[in-house]
Amino acid sequence: GDLQKGVEGFDEKLWKKLQAMATNKEVYLIGMGDYSDWARPSMRRRLERELVEDPSLEYQTDAMVKREMRDLINEMRPFAGRIIGLLEGHRYWRFANRTTSTQYICEQLRVPYLDFFAGIQLNFQHYNVDIVATHGCGNAAFISTDMGNLEKKIMPNFDCDIIFSSSFHNNMI
Repeated sequence: GDLQKGVEGFDEKLWKKLQAMATNKEVYLIGMGDYSDWARPSMRRRLERELVEDPSLEYQTDAMVKREMRDLINEMRPFAGRIIGLLEGHRYWRFANRTTSTQYICEQLRVPYLDFFAGIQLNFQHYNVDIVATHGCGNAAFISTDMGNLEKKIMPNFDCDIIFSSSFHNNMI
């Protein structure tokens, strides 16, 4: 789900647990988006409107975001070889060159950028597993609403073995 490293409520203990699990050579990961809080959509639109007026400030802000992303990148580096790819979420920074902070993480770790929605096929010796993965658009008040949206809007449109969608805003697995 959403990592959102650095925001209030970030679960450092859970992040450390995931990092420990990721050192297992049999574990592979798909990043589901929202790796930090740079920046939620409403904030990003306001900031981008202001920064377009001042290119110097835009490049300074880009450098600040990259500095902040370094810690996260360094924490992910030990298991980068087992990352299938990283999805884009809603919370990202768009740099002056129009790439995103998620793309920057991918570039630094040399892992595939999956954008907001991806079809992935894992090939094993005797079979393939087809995955549809998306950061998703949750924000429903009830788990049943989130699951209903998944069932009605995503499942009928894809012939796959597994669907991953992370942006559910309820306590569910």
